[in-house]
Amino acid sequence: MNALVEQLLYFSNWKVILAAGVLLFVFYLFVGVFSNFLLAKKNLFTPHKMLNSQFNYPPQKAFELLRSYDDKERSVYIKFTYPCDVAVALLYGVFFTLALIGIYKQIFTGTQLLALFIFPLAGALCNIIEDMQIVYMLRKFDAAVIHKVAKVTNLFTMAKLILLQGALALVAAGLVILLLKRVMTLL
Repeated sequence: MNALVEQLLYFSNWKVILAAGVLLFVFYLFVGVFSNFLLAKKNLFTPHKMLNSQFNYPPQKAFELLRSYDDKERSVYIKFTYPCDVAVALLYGVFFTLALIGIYKQIFTGTQLLALFIFPLAGALCNIIEDMQIVYMLRKFDAAVIHKVAKVTNLFTMAKLILLQGALALVAAGLVILLLKRVMTLL
C-alpha cells in the first residue's frame, strides 16, 4: 500500500497534472470533432443526442434516443466513440486522481490520500460499464432488451456523474483549503 502512495505522490506534481489535463482536453475535442466528421456533421454527439450525458432517464427515453440513431450513427458510436470514450474515462480518472493527490498531499498524509482517488476511479469505472451497456443495447436493438438494460445503465450514468461531480468538488475544496492556508501564513 505504501508503494502505491509513494508512486501517486511522485507523479502528482503540477507538470504531470497539467500534461494529463491538456491530453484529456485535446483528446475529448478530437473525439467530438472527429465523430462529427465521420458522420458528415450530423451532430450526433450533442448532449441531447447522447444517452451517457442524460441524467435519470426512463427506459422509454433511452429506447427513443437510441432508435433515433441511423445505421451510420450506430456504427460510429460502436466502432469509434465507444473505444474513445473508454480512453477519455481512463484519462479523466488519471487526471482527477493525480490532481486530488497533488492538492491533498499538502493537507493529509499517507494512506488517507488513498481514499481520495475512489471518486475519479469509481466514476471512470461506471463510465466504462455504462458505455459497454450502451453498445450492447445498440447491437441488440430490441425494445425489451433496451428497457431492461436501460434501467441498470441509468444507474451507472447517474453514479458516474455524481462521482465526477464529487471529484470536482473535492478539487475545488482542496484548492480553497490551500488558499486559506496560504493566506493564514501571510497574516
